[in-house]
Amino acid sequence: MSRLPFKKTLLIAAGFMSLLAQSILLTPKSLGFVLQSFFSRGKVAIGVALFVSAMMLFIVIISRQFAKKRLGWRANGILLLTQVLTVIGIYLLLDGFPPRDREAGFLLSSLVTILTTYGIFTQTIHLGAPPPQLVEGEKNLSADFRFDPDTSVNALREQIESLTRQLNAERHRNTQLMLLNELSQQLEAELDPPVAAQLAVNTLGHAMDCSFVALMTPEDRGEEYVVLAAAGRAAGIIPPGHRQNVSSGLAGRTNRLKKTQLVNDTEMDADFISLDHEKTLAIISVPILQHGHAKGILEICSDKKYAFSSLDVAIAEGIASELMRAWERSSYRQRLTELIQAGISLTTLLDPQAAVQEVAVIAQDP
Repeated sequence: MSRLPFKKTLLIAAGFMSLLAQSILLTPKSLGFVLQSFFSRGKVAIGVALFVSAMMLFIVIISRQFAKKRLGWRANGILLLTQVLTVIGIYLLLDGFPPRDREAGFLLSSLVTILTTYGIFTQTIHLGAPPPQLVEGEKNLSADFRFDPDTSVNALREQIESLTRQLNAERHRNTQLMLLNELSQQLEAELDPPVAAQLAVNTLGHAMDCSFVALMTPEDRGEEYVVLAAAGRAAGIIPPGHRQNVSSGLAGRTNRLKKTQLVNDTEMDADFISLDHEKTLAIISVPILQHGHAKGILEICSDKKYAFSSLDVAIAEGIASELMRAWERSSYRQRLTELIQAGISLTTLLDPQAAVQEVAVIAQDP
């Protein structure tokens, strides 16, 4: 049979010393004749001295065993404090009571002392050094699962940073939705297409983390795109009246595929064509579609790689749809105005042939 380690033996000895001190102080009836023969005088002083000695022995053992483990020291300190307060409280409470009542108090304080000693003994086994019989692999496994405060702090910091990024992203998303709602209300008014286009690019310039936004519409029988509106801190790099062939560059690919193109690294895209002094590294190219035909191209550019996300694409496509609806409403109003004016002019024509020719001209207008 292996012997108990020295520290654990001292723990048990301290527990017995504490029990002896309590028996002297409380003097239960069953042990009274034994105690009175050994400690007939100065019983209280001897009991106090033994109890204090036991507590000091507990403290020395705990301080040496758990010097580098704050959790173990705190837990055992609480156990020890519980024992001290219990013994003192029972002694003061039972002072002057009959022996039988003091016997019950002794049993209670003894139970607390035994539980305290057992708790400290258990902490010594679990929080002490690994048993020497562990093989090397088991020691390494124990070390892997050891509590590391630095690791926990780093993990907590990463969680806080992740939540902060999510909060900022959600805040940015809410700002974008508010701007999109404001633009939708503004476009409800009767606006000319260039005015509506400028409002759209202004909104995108505020909603996106971008360098500039440009809106191009087809001209010259649909062979070229010309810049209709631009906004952003770097919008000045776009030359006045800038034109681009509808089949070239990233805009040409957007026009051909009729789908939004997200390029987060323009250096890796063979279709991207940069302007002079332009440092665009990420771009969103959105087609403005009407019945399957591209009526314009929205380009949102940034001088940072991977500046845009799928949420940014959704906002850009939403603004493109709002702009197309505004253009359609403007076109309907213009057509209605022309029809009303044509109807007025037809009423003044007396020649049927002239009236037929006027109707033919109106019908040919797009």
